[in-house]
Amino acid sequence: MAIIALPVSANFGVHHDNHIIILGFFLTIFLLPKNLEDKDYKLVQYIYLGILITYTLSGMSKILGTLKNVIKQTDKLTWISKNAAKMNTYENYWMADEAIPLWIKSIYAYENIWVMVTVLGILTQFFCFLGAFNRKLLTFFMIFIFIFHVYTAEFVLADFSNASYFIIAMFFPYHLLIPLLKKI
Repeated sequence: MAIIALPVSANFGVHHDNHIIILGFFLTIFLLPKNLEDKDYKLVQYIYLGILITYTLSGMSKILGTLKNVIKQTDKLTWISKNAAKMNTYENYWMADEAIPLWIKSIYAYENIWVMVTVLGILTQFFCFLGAFNRKLLTFFMIFIFIFHVYTAEFVLADFSNASYFIIAMFFPYHLLIPLLKKI
């Protein structure tokens, strides 16, 4: 994915969303609407699984990295450290040579809450693959991923705007529209 995304992202900075869009388009190549039958809903689940597994792997790498550092008792800042989320944000603003907004500084004043939010976010990210097999879970994970991308864009300065739109288009509960339109 990195090799495929490199020419796309090399035009102006490195965007964090090219991998998910390229993967989504690649996986949907195998979903040919004219050949689909009712029993082929599994193909859609595999496409969802292919996309959601990227978030699961990201969560797993954060969990394994944190466990490694805790077990080895390193002095590295881990995701369960009180100031991990704040330091991640501050470092990205520093690297972008931008001033940290006061509203972000005031939000990070609640250190213990951020540890819980970070751990819950990583665990939710780890279980994203389950959304491929259950429509309600898929909707939950879609909302989580969208909020995660908005947070990352504001607090980490990662350009995830295209991925947010793609996630909405890919995981939107279209099956709810038909009964809704029939009522109108």
